[in-house]
Amino acid sequence: STSADDPLWDTYVGLEMEASEGNAFYVRADSATGESVILYSEDGGATRTLISPEATSDPLSLRSLSVDPYMNGYLWAAASQGVWSTEHLGPFWGLSSAGLGNVLPDGLNDIVIHSTDRLFLATDAGFYSKGVSATRWTKLGRETVNLEILNFLFTDSLPSRLWLNTENGVYRYLVR
Repeated sequence: STSADDPLWDTYVGLEMEASEGNAFYVRADSATGESVILYSEDGGATRTLISPEATSDPLSLRSLSVDPYMNGYLWAAASQGVWSTEHLGPFWGLSSAGLGNVLPDGLNDIVIHSTDRLFLATDAGFYSKGVSATRWTKLGRETVNLEILNFLFTDSLPSRLWLNTENGVYRYLVR
């Protein structure tokens, strides 16, 4: 089925999808003015629920989503304010930005969750990590300390390796 005639799509364009369990998925969508929303569907897109965090002062501007593949409802969203997180499909969101001061508001590019319960954040000035329940981001990587990291890749076949995509090529980081 399709939802192309839904009026929501007159305002927003879907930019990123993240799969969850079964037919469930999340969509990050932006309006022409740059305001972002997060939608959740558990029936393959037949219906959607708006689960976006409430931005405090500026319109919500999201860059990337990451969904925990093992815990339904756990979601992280890199935004201009920092990294938003929820454990319950959106009614309650927390914001973490400690340690990211020099890359905010527009320097967050990608976020991924690793099976070690660590988050990795690609930025315009290197990459950062923190535990899921930690409050502060830590900068990583000697070779890439000031490079713009565009996005990441993890593979199931080599889970201890994080691939970092940059304009200068691809770097590898060993996850310990």
